[in-house]
Amino acid sequence: MADVEDRTRPPLNPYTGPGPQQLPADHALNKLKRIIYMGVSAFVLSKFSFYGVILRSPHVRHEWFKVGLACTILILAIKSYVEMYEGKMKKKEVNYKNFKNTTHAVIVLILLSTIAFNAALWPHYGWNSPIVLGVCFFGVILQFLLLVPTYIQNITGALALAFFLQEYS
Repeated sequence: MADVEDRTRPPLNPYTGPGPQQLPADHALNKLKRIIYMGVSAFVLSKFSFYGVILRSPHVRHEWFKVGLACTILILAIKSYVEMYEGKMKKKEVNYKNFKNTTHAVIVLILLSTIAFNAALWPHYGWNSPIVLGVCFFGVILQFLLLVPTYIQNITGALALAFFLQEYS
């Protein structure tokens, strides 16, 4: 009879061995997956008339939306500064250890922008507001950031925000 605490045989724990093989981040299938996520998310946002609602709906609290936009612009400015100036020009490694205060500031700005955008869209979408914002963030913005290099992210972000601010005003 085998002892219950027999240590000669390793435990059957799936997390102790080597994990499943993952594709590299720049593999064509990963890029295709991100493009599909973006396409499906854009379709969902179009079904919610997201862009038109933001620009024209009288139910959107535009003061809160402007607070969310201001936080978003600050996030993009900090991101660009850290990645392009500190990272590329000064050759400083961009990680949490080197940029603790900056990371904490961006986390607070993300929290503030999330609260502001939810407060802005709640009168129109109600309980669907977090879903719509999640689809916008995870399905469009995050997938785009994972798809393209940093310098394209920063240029596209600045151009998109400038265009949207022009349309919004």
